[in-house]
Amino acid sequence: MSTQDRSCPNCGHKDMIRFDSVRLSLRDKGTTQHIDDMSGWRCSACSEWDLDKESLLRYAEASDALLKKRQTKRP
Repeated sequence: MSTQDRSCPNCGHKDMIRFDSVRLSLRDKGTTQHIDDMSGWRCSACSEWDLDKESLLRYAEASDALLKKRQTKRP
């Protein structure tokens, strides 16, 4: 992991820590969706995540799929 003089989009702190190949988990009403190999930056002050473009797209797709799964389970 490395640091960069990059501002946090949440708190404005300057030191963001680079991460690669991290597994993130989405949870919704007892269902969990894991997303592997996520990359981006994490704020050392407030822990906000700033995903890189590819990871952000995969996160959005997984989130949409999880929501769709919940909606199809409705009676």
